Amino acid sequence: MTETLGSKRTGGRAGRIAARQAPLEEEARPVWPGMPGGKFKPMSEAEMQLIYETALTLLETVGMGSAIPEFTEVVTKAGGSVRTEPVAGDRLLFPRHIVEAAIESAAKEWIWHGFDDDKSITVGGDGVHFGTSGAAVLMLEHDTDTFRISTLQDVYDSARLVN
Repeated sequence: MTETLGSKRTGGRAGRIAARQAPLEEEARPVWPGMPGGKFKPMSEAEMQLIYETALTLLETVGMGSAIPEFTEVVTKAGGSVRTEPVAGDRLLFPRHIVEAAIESAAKEWIWHGFDDDKSITVGGDGVHFGTSGAAVLMLEHDTDTFRISTLQDVYDSARLVN
């Protein structure tokens, strides 16, 4: 009878799968929640300003259709107006000063609370996070570039990815 030298291989395929699925230690992770982002700048400041100015012009001149009455009331009290068009119907118009005041008064940071405190994240600044907002209504099929209704498996997979 011969003796086998060295260590015996253990785990096999199941062990390799378990090792791949096990979470990395915190210090070994290549990325982590809240990691700073915002380094990619595909547009110049002038191009971004042009988009901003165009958006303000569209809100002021084209506006929004099919606004609910409560929203129309809030905007018109703040200085907006409603323009009635024969074909397009009512359009709610947003003067520049209303949009800029809304942007200025909007929260720049807020806490997105998790079920556990250690799962809560601070949204804002340059921190990058991934989240589902609690729903997966439609899923993008990358192969066909189409959307489909989500399945229970999609919701489960999204929750695992977020966790």
